Amino acid sequence: MDATRALYGSFPLMLAAVAVVTFLLLARAFRSLLLALKAIVLNLLSIGAAYGVLVLVWQEGFGSQAIWGIPATGAIAMWVPLMAFAFLYGLSMDYEVFLLARMREEYDGTGSTETAIVQGLGRVGRLVTCAALILFLSFASMAAVPELDVKIMATALGAGILIDATILRILLVPALVALLGRWNWWLPAWAARLLLVPPSVPTPEPTAPAPELTGSAGGAHAVEPIGAFAVIQFRSAGATRLVQQAEQWRVRSATAGQPTSASLGSTRSASCSANSTGCRSGIASSSVTPSAAYSPAAAMNASTSASAGRTASTVFSMLS
Repeated sequence: MDATRALYGSFPLMLAAVAVVTFLLLARAFRSLLLALKAIVLNLLSIGAAYGVLVLVWQEGFGSQAIWGIPATGAIAMWVPLMAFAFLYGLSMDYEVFLLARMREEYDGTGSTETAIVQGLGRVGRLVTCAALILFLSFASMAAVPELDVKIMATALGAGILIDATILRILLVPALVALLGRWNWWLPAWAARLLLVPPSVPTPEPTAPAPELTGSAGGAHAVEPIGAFAVIQFRSAGATRLVQQAEQWRVRSATAGQPTSASLGSTRSASCSANSTGCRSGIASSSVTPSAAYSPAAAMNASTSASAGRTASTVFSMLS
């Protein structure tokens, strides 16, 4: 008891001091109060999860017998939680700094929180995952040491690194940044003066209107850009009717055009057989029929129909 009191008696004070210093450094580096606070909370959450794995595997015996052939210990060496805290706090904070620094850089360049999340996670997430996997394998090899306390220590470090790099950095950090939106980058003037950095005032997120294509059958969809992709969201149940209408427009545009010579010849033959006297007049009238049939209004209608057909073809190929 005396050794435990001497070892952990000042631990809350040490934890508070480390948290305050970390908050000041991160707030100055990220020029944000919320990002610094979120980093500390998530770090403590990952360390708490690692402690839970220690209790579950070694103290309660769920997995120690199956993996190492060792029954439940019922207790943990008193120096293991303190050493695990020292290692995990520093490692998980490194991953947090790498990820949030890249997000802050993208936000300063684009002014978009969504772009900052996509680019930051896409460029740094793989590096963090690879580094965490290397450390996890190193700790897994350390767990093969015959010494029991070393096995317990390696279990805490390996579980903490794995949880931090997967659940926290890949899922919780981007989700919280997206939830807080532009307030992630908020640093008031009074805090900026204390930290000796320029203030950061969040600006409204840039929005771009999504173009819409609406058919007369009631089917409509919008193309909304998300990062480098485009997601087609159908806003009604008339998508099938839109496909059918697009096919009809394709057929209509294919048949739209000038009358063929066969149709003109059949018209002249019918007029000659009905009245031989008017055969020459029928031929004469047929000779001017094309020019009369393709007046400017008719040409405009044909051009409009062909343009609608091309648009419908594009929509049909995209939907199919």
